[in-house]
Amino acid sequence: MISPDGKTLAYWSDKTGEYQLTLRSADGTGAERTVTRLGPGFRYHIFWSPDSTKIVFVDQAMNVNLCDVATGAVSRIDKGLYMFEEALEHFSASWSADSRWVSYGRDNPGRKSVIFLYDTKDKKLDQVTSGFYDDSEPAFDPDGKYLYYISGRTFEPSYGTDLTWIYANTDNIVAVPLRVDVPSPLAPRDDVEEGKKDEAKKDDGKNDSTKADKTKAAGFRPLARVTSGARIERLAPIYGMEIAAIPACVPGPAFHFVPVMVIRSHDVQPAGARRS
Repeated sequence: MISPDGKTLAYWSDKTGEYQLTLRSADGTGAERTVTRLGPGFRYHIFWSPDSTKIVFVDQAMNVNLCDVATGAVSRIDKGLYMFEEALEHFSASWSADSRWVSYGRDNPGRKSVIFLYDTKDKKLDQVTSGFYDDSEPAFDPDGKYLYYISGRTFEPSYGTDLTWIYANTDNIVAVPLRVDVPSPLAPRDDVEEGKKDEAKKDDGKNDSTKADKTKAAGFRPLARVTSGARIERLAPIYGMEIAAIPACVPGPAFHFVPVMVIRSHDVQPAGARRS
């Protein structure tokens, strides 16, 4: 697996007699470097942090591990309960753009997949989905606005020819705004376009502070912390779509989870399409 900066190739090697994380220059020059000194066992896929300084991986003992590439130090940040071969092979982790947070899904005692967030700065692990549904494959938005994941929470049974109920297409794509100032991606939009002249008049001489605020707010804004005990809870239908809420937001400038919009397959339309 090539590092995000394109300079380093990371892989598992058993040259030492056990699988160890090994690095070498991506251009093929120089000698390889054995980073870890792990004992017996098998390790799975490698997930680089965007700054190319950290790696997350799971092992055969269901441990979720974090490795510091510079020092080779490996720390266990979590442990699965029923993650056997298939689950370990399909384990995935997603990093926030500032390389501080890593998100992944693993099983809970009820054998449902749950989303976790780990803060590498404060070394704090948070479970952020309730565990009532199967939630998996989280992915951070590069701009720091949303956390996306797959959730099996649509149950529309049909009666099969074998006299049993069939639950087809249960998965949804979920978008969780990570800050209170981020709207739902499916929020209604104004179709009216103002002329350039009108916009110029509004901006002349009275919007300097607004422009500065917009510039300051533009680009990536990191997730500062997760509200303790926050969960993505039960869904309720709203105007043909579904929305969930998380209780007890922390006041102040810290970022935290706010209502989540579930994008169902029948809500996804081609660009330019209008909802009837």
